[in-house]
Amino acid sequence: MQIAKFKIKKVLFISIEPGEDVLDRLNVIIKEKKIQTATVLSAYGTFDKIHLHWVTTTDFPPVEFYEKDQGPYEVLSIGGVIVESIPHLHVTVSNKEGAYGGHLHEGCRVLYVFEMTLGILDGPYMYRELIPERKIKRLIIEKKK
Repeated sequence: MQIAKFKIKKVLFISIEPGEDVLDRLNVIIKEKKIQTATVLSAYGTFDKIHLHWVTTTDFPPVEFYEKDQGPYEVLSIGGVIVESIPHLHVTVSNKEGAYGGHLHEGCRVLYVFEMTLGILDGPYMYRELIPERKIKRLIIEKKK
């Protein structure tokens, strides 16, 4: 287990326009604002298209299922972090059939509104390191130099 303290040095409020891909726009913002490390504080909105994945096994390496679907969907929540300028986000969406969630991919397109707050972090350096035998990446937190 790793635990580290961070300070939120800035909060960004992001509004993404209808028809835009959430992850594509977020990656542009990350590059423009030079965001290295951040956490999602809140996010909500609507999608007319989704592209998600989730694991379907408990063994290593994980087997993943990918799904694309047409909306409309309500975005109930998004949680995740940005590490080394790479977002890792999980989303919960709902429609009249129910709610489900998974890892957010390119292809989640805003229907009416999408708003997110990001906490830009100041603290130890974080990165992801591949565990070859498990074929997954784990988060590594280094002490601030």
